[in-house]
Amino acid sequence: MRLMSGVQKLTLADLTQAERDEVEQVLKTDGFVSDEGDTMAWYLLLFLAGMLAVGAGITFMGEWGETFSLLAEEPSLAPMVLVNAPHIPGFFAGLGLMAYCAVHFLQVHKRHGWLAPSFGVVRLRGKKVRLLRYQDLASCEREQFGNRGRRFSVLTMKAKDGTKLVSYATRLFDGIQARAPKAGGV
Repeated sequence: MRLMSGVQKLTLADLTQAERDEVEQVLKTDGFVSDEGDTMAWYLLLFLAGMLAVGAGITFMGEWGETFSLLAEEPSLAPMVLVNAPHIPGFFAGLGLMAYCAVHFLQVHKRHGWLAPSFGVVRLRGKKVRLLRYQDLASCEREQFGNRGRRFSVLTMKAKDGTKLVSYATRLFDGIQARAPKAGGV
């Protein structure tokens, strides 16, 4: 018995085995609409910023020994070191940022997008799932915005409890219309 309705925030493990299998099957077909490219540019930018911080730390690495020996003699100078030698903490922050971006990429690569399997509309982000089951779908509207030559479409799916999912993957509209119950103005 399902207790939740509307848009559910889940993980893949929260779905039934049959639903997980169907998601995996749809991921291998053109029924999966990837929007990975929309966010990966930001992670690439963060990764490059991390590389610059690491590069700055390596460039000034000759000063590290002097700085650490000064800190060993006088630990109270630590705040001043952060101001006068930002490349040292920046080096470690850059390493952390690069590691975060790499792990995130490995988790969501080819698993960042939208699909409409037989049980509902799914927004997939790695192992995280936003699910709107068809029986909870109140309306599904495709809207176009912009002027001639600069148009884009948005798919807005509203649940019976008022929550909604908004997607640029309007290619799923016909599949959602075919699978969703006709009651409720879908």
